[in-house]
Amino acid sequence: MEKIYSTFAFLLLSLCSLQAQVRTQYYSPNSQFKLFDTKWSLFSTEKESIIRLPALNNDSLCYKSDSICPARFGQGLDVAYTLSDGKWTPCDSGRVWTMTFVSPNAKSLNFIFNGLFLSEGSELYITNSDNSVIYGPITSDAIINNELFITDIIPGKEATIYLFEPQEMRGTTSLTIERVIHGFKTVNTVPSKSITETGADIACYPEYEELAGGIPLVISSDGEKCYNGCLLMSTDLSFKPYVLTDCGCIDTDHNFILSSQEKSNTSNLVFKFLSKRETCGGATLATSYTYNGSTYKACVDDTLSLWILVEINNSNLKYQSGITWLGWDRNTTFPTSGFCIMHEKPCNLLKYSSAFYNPSEWCDSWRFLINGDSFVKSNEGFPLFTNGKKTIGINCAHNLSFFDFGTSYFSKFGRLWTGGGTNDTRLSNWLDPIGTNQLAMESIQYNDLKINGEIMPCGTEVYSIHDLPDGYNVEWSLTNPNSEFTDSLLQNIPSQNECTINLGNGQGICETLVAKIKRNNQELITTTHIICNKRLVTGTYSQVGNGRWPDISETHFDSGDGFTINPNCEVTITSPAFNGTQLSFLGITPVSWDFNSIDTLVVKYPSPFLLNPMAMIKAVYPTSCGQFTIPIQIDNHFPHPLLLYSVNIQGQNLIITDNQEDGMIKDESMDIEIVNATTGQCVYNGTLTGHYINVSTIGWKPGIYLISCKSKEGIATQKIVIE
Repeated sequence: MEKIYSTFAFLLLSLCSLQAQVRTQYYSPNSQFKLFDTKWSLFSTEKESIIRLPALNNDSLCYKSDSICPARFGQGLDVAYTLSDGKWTPCDSGRVWTMTFVSPNAKSLNFIFNGLFLSEGSELYITNSDNSVIYGPITSDAIINNELFITDIIPGKEATIYLFEPQEMRGTTSLTIERVIHGFKTVNTVPSKSITETGADIACYPEYEELAGGIPLVISSDGEKCYNGCLLMSTDLSFKPYVLTDCGCIDTDHNFILSSQEKSNTSNLVFKFLSKRETCGGATLATSYTYNGSTYKACVDDTLSLWILVEINNSNLKYQSGITWLGWDRNTTFPTSGFCIMHEKPCNLLKYSSAFYNPSEWCDSWRFLINGDSFVKSNEGFPLFTNGKKTIGINCAHNLSFFDFGTSYFSKFGRLWTGGGTNDTRLSNWLDPIGTNQLAMESIQYNDLKINGEIMPCGTEVYSIHDLPDGYNVEWSLTNPNSEFTDSLLQNIPSQNECTINLGNGQGICETLVAKIKRNNQELITTTHIICNKRLVTGTYSQVGNGRWPDISETHFDSGDGFTINPNCEVTITSPAFNGTQLSFLGITPVSWDFNSIDTLVVKYPSPFLLNPMAMIKAVYPTSCGQFTIPIQIDNHFPHPLLLYSVNIQGQNLIITDNQEDGMIKDESMDIEIVNATTGQCVYNGTLTGHYINVSTIGWKPGIYLISCKSKEGIATQKIVIE
């Protein structure tokens, strides 16, 4: 419960993990992340601003859809609501706008915003009625097209929009809700826990889940239709997000001829990745990610269908874990078997099927009779894979005649490659921009092209590129080579995709191993790998305050930079790199420490006499290579008695004054002792509880006196001279 609350109850200040994407998260129905509790009690569970839409006949809409456009799942309703129509509620850090929509009998709702502008720090969310689906946050980074913004599909007949606006940005956000799409077909919902049948659920086929990351659900430019898409890899390894999909997502008049206006509609497309169950047979769905907007590249016509190639307007797509660029094979060799991964109609979860039989060729396409009904229920545009996991065809039609029931047709990838012979009617110049003329390409995730090998090797270590595609080679080098690396780089034959490093015995030296991936001597992509004989590690730390010093919430650190804490506070340091190490402390010794021998150290440092001293935690791996250190600065500038109190001599009076600034926490008390440094005689002993104390020096012999100020933070001594 607390985890869910931290995810959503403070939604309005959370950050999107990657620029320009919007996530959709799924929870158990009525999990009640306590959005309306504690500091968010200003929200009422009784929705005050409710828009009730007219009732529509789902059966009638389904009948028309199935006969004209089977991919259509929703009916758009034109509306015109702005921020002046909803309800604003003030909160400590700004204000929140809400509006709830109810469409009777709707299976789902999604929205089209016009003129959506979110100022810095503003965030927009949409939830369903039972809080089992959270779409957001939408931030300014996600808004590529300043005109239209189409949301993900929210299951159910009710959805609530939340818009948070920071206090300093008050009045700067704007939006118009232009359309609400009433879903008349059942879409992507959380399955009931009573469901035990897993069918062809992709989550039940882990060996194919990586490929599923390259098949987005494409929501059309009018927000009413869903298609499959294929995220395709290019030979230059640029990871440009090229998606091949059915023209129906922009062909609004369904005439298979794209006007200039329809081509421009690609800027409004929505691409939803990783729409699947969290586990095989599970009751909840995995977090999915949507990306808005794309750029038209080409239109490829074949006998049965019309395809468009677009580029998603997001260069950061490659950094999202789980997203795959699909490989392809344009050979025309007739396939006798294979498999498919697709979204079921309409807008449903990813499915898998490998049951093909009675294959044949027809009109530049491959024809398969499908065992089961997953294909019949699937939107066009899903790929046909060989057993080598390469795309060889794209589904273009089902059941062309009454006698054709259960049959699917796939446009040959090789046919789409050459298309109409021009750049805007074929795939070749987009997917092979460097002119390799290669026949096939492997499926790749961005993180696949990383260097395999130890960060801190023991002596000699061999490094290679993980999953290097066929036909590519690697040129290796080291940045800033130095004597710490004996025979640093032993260059292997690049085509063997490996190099060998001999690590020297120097202390704390790091190098960067550079791998330049090439094709036909053309450099395509560069990846790097740090190699050290002293480990660089990361972790988190937190601090429990003691009344004087504040709490510090869990914070990330790098061992190279260290971090700052306060004295007499319990500090928890966590890092997986601690596992298997022996710890010691350099500089200042903690007053207490406890290490669980795995990944967590709890430590408390005393208040040192020096100002802001440095301490050091040293971790050594006794059974393998290496060590690492974590520098820690102990920030004691605020409560140290020497800094909080000053001593002034005025005539025959000694005035000890509290120097704390307004608003600072005052020390409870301080014991003061003044001693003649020559004779050792104590001339004054007292306690300062206010802001100053006046000590008479009448009768004191001229000479040097030591003033000791003692508090629970420690003892500090000053020297004064009485003349």
